[in-house]
Amino acid sequence: MVVPAEGHRENLPPSTRQNYDALVRRAFDVVSLRFGEPTAEAYLAAARHMLERADQLVAVWDRRDPDTAGGPADVIREAIWRRVPVKVIWPSRPTLP
Repeated sequence: MVVPAEGHRENLPPSTRQNYDALVRRAFDVVSLRFGEPTAEAYLAAARHMLERADQLVAVWDRRDPDTAGGPADVIREAIWRRVPVKVIWPSRPTLP
């Protein structure tokens, strides 16, 4: 698991923090990047870190925020540029957090 920045957990919606904490506890390895706050730069750095070790990217994309810096579109573009095979799954009905 890659944690993009020190303030990542606090940047999540409060309703998701318990699930996030459970994922961190269950992770085999947790890599914390040295960004002080969650920014587009931090999220893109986390994606790059992950893609350097990936054989394939499976992206489940709800079609929201396609142009957010460091978001799904940037991660998919980065994977394609690195020649990491990409499979995008489009949920039939995106759900809101």
